[in-house]
Amino acid sequence: MQPSCSSVFCVPSDGNVHIEYWLIGYFKTYQTCPSTDIPGDGGISDTNDWRQDQATGNSCLVDTDNTDTNTEHITSLSQFSLKGEIGSGQDCVTFISPLEEESPWTTCEDDSVLGLSQSWTDVEFNVFGFGNGSQANFNTGTSITVEIDAIQQGTNLQPVTCPSEGFTAETNNLNRVGSCNAVPASAPFNGAISFRESTFQFSVSSQSNPLNFVMLNGGTATFQVGTLTLVSGPADTVTLSVNLGKSTLGPCAPTFISSSVTPTAAGAAISLTIQLPVPTNSNCLGDFTLSISANDGPLSQPVAPANLHIYDFSVTAPSNMQVLTTGSNMFTITVALTPGSSTTGLTMVGLTLAGLPSGATSGFSPNIGLPSFTSTLTITALNAQSGTYTLTITATDSQTPAVGTRISSPSLTVLTPVQALPLVFNQVNAFQTAGTLTMGQATSLESKLVVAISSLSLKTPNTLAACNQLTAFVNEVNGLVAAGVLTPAQANQLLGGGLGIYAIMADIPC
Repeated sequence: MQPSCSSVFCVPSDGNVHIEYWLIGYFKTYQTCPSTDIPGDGGISDTNDWRQDQATGNSCLVDTDNTDTNTEHITSLSQFSLKGEIGSGQDCVTFISPLEEESPWTTCEDDSVLGLSQSWTDVEFNVFGFGNGSQANFNTGTSITVEIDAIQQGTNLQPVTCPSEGFTAETNNLNRVGSCNAVPASAPFNGAISFRESTFQFSVSSQSNPLNFVMLNGGTATFQVGTLTLVSGPADTVTLSVNLGKSTLGPCAPTFISSSVTPTAAGAAISLTIQLPVPTNSNCLGDFTLSISANDGPLSQPVAPANLHIYDFSVTAPSNMQVLTTGSNMFTITVALTPGSSTTGLTMVGLTLAGLPSGATSGFSPNIGLPSFTSTLTITALNAQSGTYTLTITATDSQTPAVGTRISSPSLTVLTPVQALPLVFNQVNAFQTAGTLTMGQATSLESKLVVAISSLSLKTPNTLAACNQLTAFVNEVNGLVAAGVLTPAQANQLLGGGLGIYAIMADIPC
């Protein structure tokens, strides 16, 4: 239906219904339009010859004769319907208004004009400007829901789909919002599509350009992406989408979670956030590029390019740590950045320890560092109960907005002097095996340890006898150092450290 006409397109009237045939790109290819003497032209009037389109100049078009209609008010738009039919005999278009339901307006033309019944597969319905690429402008706040039902006849019927494209140069100022929904077939229709369009427009601004997302491998982080502002309404829901800019991310591609947001007032900005969970995979490390856009149906605005930096780290400790019941020992703890990790935006990692028995304390030096780094863990027992305990060493990074942790679970064995002395015995035996000590030298040292162990294992421990044997052991080791048999470092393996003879004598005490 046309509310007004130009002399080029139709005979002026209150309104009319007609069919307009187009040959897209015909004039551009042949530099002319077909003559009106078309065999079987279906009675197309000579006053409606094929002519070059005035919008692009690339195509040719022709109008059928008009069927005049009444003037219809735009407020009744929701009650209008337009029916198009093509067949081997005729092409027809029928306009039905709420005022003329009993006598709708129809115009038909022989199908031989273009033979549409052989290849017609697409249909478009909307309210557009009238000719020459013009635009129909609706008031702010307009919202229209369009539904197109399809009846297909014959065999090999195809499902109805809903592509996001148009075929006319004329436009309106509405934007499609939300999705275009394809409705499953139900009699008598083979399918339908439904979509909504309105004056909804929005703008987005990014938090920074580019955005930088730093994430622990296998973690989930929530980031502020930017702000969304309603430009014109009515408002609709806007969601974020993420596209990978580096295909090599492959199976490591982060899944994407974003709460949809709806701007409620023009000029009022609301935050856009994004959650990115990353699979735990040692291959999912490094630096990647993303592009983020805000979308509502075909409305899409880029937010900003983004860099995704994925890293991982580990914390390791000796698997079995040992300390005397009233002694102290030191252990090396390593926080290591996983090979392949991004080094961008890394934050400090802090260390904590849990699981110590009563009567034991600990301290890390340092207790925080940038991966990779090492720390010395000192565990001091003050009359702790002997036994084996499971410790938990937790390394926690301070990454914002997500905090990531990695743990190590070594065991701690609290030893009595009787339990610790065999460790010294084994070291003496190792020196003999290595040829550092002769059998006689090793036997002499080991015999003193055996007597000390026996003295301490009595129902009433003979600490004096044990201390005398251990003092003799110390003197003999120092003599071996003076003789050049043992080096000071080798002697320290027997006497020093948290489990050496000096520490054992202090634990007895001697």
